[in-house]
Amino acid sequence: NSSAHGQAIKDVIQSVEILDIVSGEISVLTKEQLELDYRSSFVQHNRHVILSAVFKPEKATQAEIDRLMDFHVNYRKENHPPLTEPSAGSTFRNPSRGVYVGKMLQDLGAREWREGNAVISSKHSNFIINTGNATSLDVSRLMYRMYNAIKDNFGYDLIAEIRFIGDKTGEEDKIWKSFQVH
Repeated sequence: NSSAHGQAIKDVIQSVEILDIVSGEISVLTKEQLELDYRSSFVQHNRHVILSAVFKPEKATQAEIDRLMDFHVNYRKENHPPLTEPSAGSTFRNPSRGVYVGKMLQDLGAREWREGNAVISSKHSNFIINTGNATSLDVSRLMYRMYNAIKDNFGYDLIAEIRFIGDKTGEEDKIWKSFQVH
């Protein structure tokens, strides 16, 4: 249930088509069945992947829509890595409102930490960028380093916002068992 700037997906979503990654079954869930809460949903707790969604946005004037779009686009451009830098998005969930993983990692000097071809973004320290052919092991190792740095220095047990889908190596399995997945 992504949210930012006073808006959330729960405000506009109607239904989703999901894939159960264990059974391979595809089904449709209504808004109510999604059990949406702050950065939480049925999909996350039950290991599903959303294939498609139906939204019902609020009506607004063209001027208001343009103003909001400009605000959000400019915010992203100023505060997040550009879309030309491949990333899975925010790596870890902020532990609470007003406590920011990116800021803590920046304070620890994490910008430009690297594992193989996976590197922490120089623009936002809670994003891992694939600089070219990064492997899942590169990303997993970098996530493990980020997680442990926050835990050791600030005491937070972070929750990963990205998921590992597929077969893990022994090392990847050990890393991914060390933190919760959102």
